[in-house]
Amino acid sequence: MTKTNHTVFFPGLNSLRFFAAFAVLLTHVEFTKKLLGHGEGLWVDFHQRGAVTAFHACLQGKMSWIAPLLTMLGELGVVFFFVLSGFLITYLLLKERDVKGKISVGKFYARRLLRIWPLYLLVVVLGFFVLPRLEAFEIFQQQRYLWYGFWAQFVLYVAMLPNLSFAHFNIAIPNIGQAWSIGVEEQFYLIWPWLVSWFKNVGSMVVFFVACLIGLKVIVSVCPDGIFEWLPTVKRFLGMTKMECMAIGAYGAFAVYHQRQRFMDLIYRPWVQIAAVAAIVPIVYFTPIALMPLMHLYVSVVFLIIILNVATNPNSILKLRFQWLDFLGRISYGIYMYHMMIITLVIYLVKGRIKGFEQLTAWENILVYTISTGLTILVASLSYRYFETPWMKMKDRFTTIVSGEAARNNKGNNHV
Repeated sequence: MTKTNHTVFFPGLNSLRFFAAFAVLLTHVEFTKKLLGHGEGLWVDFHQRGAVTAFHACLQGKMSWIAPLLTMLGELGVVFFFVLSGFLITYLLLKERDVKGKISVGKFYARRLLRIWPLYLLVVVLGFFVLPRLEAFEIFQQQRYLWYGFWAQFVLYVAMLPNLSFAHFNIAIPNIGQAWSIGVEEQFYLIWPWLVSWFKNVGSMVVFFVACLIGLKVIVSVCPDGIFEWLPTVKRFLGMTKMECMAIGAYGAFAVYHQRQRFMDLIYRPWVQIAAVAAIVPIVYFTPIALMPLMHLYVSVVFLIIILNVATNPNSILKLRFQWLDFLGRISYGIYMYHMMIITLVIYLVKGRIKGFEQLTAWENILVYTISTGLTILVASLSYRYFETPWMKMKDRFTTIVSGEAARNNKGNNHV
């Protein structure tokens, strides 16, 4: 970690960003295949297994070993993004409060707006007004709901409330359904700088925040739906709003910044690092369906251990400091925002060449995965260079603590 008076740089985080984005892409290939009628089994078996664990379903021969992991990678990737965002944003806020004596909330909002909103709004416009009119991007199972409450959904998406739209209408907008998580992050950013400003002991505040949020979710979840007409929407909204994950990441930032040595010594132990990486697959396979709603909490702790070691431990077992991974991490936001529409297009192109089939063959699957990944990286690269970078350069006037690429290169393009 590089940490001078006005700069912060954590090596390896870009690589982790890419792996999280790639995990989401892999799951959405299978999910899009399901929506288009080319791959049902992975999802029906895993998500309709009742109280039987994924592991037991595998033993019964009802699903392949790869299915649970492949269908859960997307959720894991989103949780990882949440934890990483909470860690990085909180560390920068603590640094700003320490160096400047206070947090400029207005400048914080300006930086977030210039980094997130341009690409987000571009994808929203494409998802609402362009892609639905092109045959290559048609997803019938979702498309038929797009026109129901069209303008209400559009307004909610523009207002950075895509998760509320998803919760109320109970359907994702075709090709841009992943945008719900951007809404969760932006809503977290809306309140978090104020909380970090108001509370001197951020560690205690984080614990209190997580306890209150979990308590609220428990109370709402046990209320019968019939009490209020809007209660099912609230339940779905709170279920999607996993700000606990970002708060867990924030606690890691607090521990690193204030050098909580006992905590860091534990995190840095080799056996803890190995256990964290090794725990991911067993968590997916052995967690009972009944406990799935809580999985994001303990997975967040696992991810935080990985993040803290990669970013701050010079003796970390994971070494992810490669230029190509660093580049892919820098364009990970574009990978995340563009990948679903590209997957739909690629499956359509394959379908156009092979008539009258339902399931994709092994070679066709390889083709879909390969082209979807390569084309997504290409589009994200072009977007980063020609569309996102000009907006990011405007952030310089609002930057108080230089971070990301700007901190490493000592120039003004702040990536965070």
